[in-house]
Amino acid sequence: MTSSGAITFKGKLNSGSISTPTLTRNGVVSSGFNLIGNPYPSYLNWSAVVRTDVGTTMWYRTQVGEVYKFYTYLTGALEEDGISVPAGVTNLIPPMQAFWVRVSAGKATGLVGFTNDMRAHKDVASNIFRAPAATKSTRQLVRLQVSNGVNDDETVLYFNPNATNGFDTYDSPKMSHDNAAIPEIYSTAGAEKLVINGMNAIPYDTELALGLKTGQSNSFTLQA
Repeated sequence: MTSSGAITFKGKLNSGSISTPTLTRNGVVSSGFNLIGNPYPSYLNWSAVVRTDVGTTMWYRTQVGEVYKFYTYLTGALEEDGISVPAGVTNLIPPMQAFWVRVSAGKATGLVGFTNDMRAHKDVASNIFRAPAATKSTRQLVRLQVSNGVNDDETVLYFNPNATNGFDTYDSPKMSHDNAAIPEIYSTAGAEKLVINGMNAIPYDTELALGLKTGQSNSFTLQA
């Protein structure tokens, strides 16, 4: 649902250094996932935030047509190295937007810190969540999309010389949309279901397993 109008803020707006409360690795089904928010009345550059024992991926949930989906952004060493699902999602988190982060495996707690230097501007005439994909990166990747003709889902396989072929900081776990009307696709690294899978290299003609969750009977297409 969209609407227009003026929003009025009262009181003192956040500024300066801000840290999240201690994030935890508690839980079994969603171990390590914590919901936090952009504390500023401006965009927030996820690639610049300070993460202590917290992964490089952020997820947020947004309305797409008649359904809600999870969007994913995996930041890299350089801003142009970031990878997103779907294509075009940026590292800029809108004002007041809540998003998910995950405490790193093997760590009990984590923290995320923000400063004014991490705040950013974005053209308000464009969609607040999306912008043209970066063209500076020459990384090789494969983007796979499954569709039932109404709703679709994506997964990405890419190569980075610093990554391993197991689960590491170059991977992004899959956040399920939890909607039978949306088919889902993912790859795996050990027990982890991945929406973004960073690999060091694979031998020629090697098969990579993909997972598919259809939700309901239908006809589906898969394209690269």
